[in-house]
Amino acid sequence: MPYPKPLSEKSIARLYGEAGLEEKQIEFLRTFFSACANLYGAILAVDAWDVYRELSAKTVTVPLRRRDMYVALGIMRREKLPFYVFEIDEVYSKEERQDRMRLIAHRELIRSNYGKFYDLYTVVEKAAEKPFYIPENLMSFVAPHESAQEQTLLRLLNNMRSTRSKYTNLYGKICTCPYKGKYLRDFSYISDGASFELNRLNGKIEGCKGNPKKAAKFEAELKSVTAAQYLVNMLKLRRRVGNLSMNKLLEYFFIDLTAMGVNPLLSR
Repeated sequence: MPYPKPLSEKSIARLYGEAGLEEKQIEFLRTFFSACANLYGAILAVDAWDVYRELSAKTVTVPLRRRDMYVALGIMRREKLPFYVFEIDEVYSKEERQDRMRLIAHRELIRSNYGKFYDLYTVVEKAAEKPFYIPENLMSFVAPHESAQEQTLLRLLNNMRSTRSKYTNLYGKICTCPYKGKYLRDFSYISDGASFELNRLNGKIEGCKGNPKKAAKFEAELKSVTAAQYLVNMLKLRRRVGNLSMNKLLEYFFIDLTAMGVNPLLSR
């Protein structure tokens, strides 16, 4: 089932008013859920309540009832926020819909193409293996944090240049590299997997009807970042999902770098 479309600000304000939520509670919860999405990737409403209670014992928070949190999440599904709020049966079709089982998920975990919930499933599964880390400064995670190491990596990648006209892909096929002569800061990159998905959405794959509107949106997403930023973003996403070893993370990183026509040992 499709995710619900955002409502107007007037409609959202009316729903909050009917729920009896004060503005300070609403703003706190938006910040709190954003921080949880950034720190944990995904979290159920029932677990978010437990995090809130433990956080309240460590630092000053806004007074809330359990019901306030669950009702607010139902309304936030209709807002455009840095996170999604899914009903549990939208993600796990056999589960019974319950307010306490609403799932808060970071937007980057939801793919716009095939395997929409693959990364989300992985994060939820990994989270079930250990307790949630609840730092006293949890609310500081409200904004995506780019570490000093990530900033250094991006500067390094920005100054790398594609020098190869051909490369060998993951399947041993020799492919043409269209980026030769360009710096990674000056072009956007479409991986083999993304290229296949784009062709599928455009109806160029046998047996696939295609969806031009989704294809255009997906292509715009791919072209909205530079090749250098793509590499950093994918490294961060794969680390967030947490199902790959460091060796595998590096392997995928260098597969993409090779497809961009870069020899990391020679590039300057």
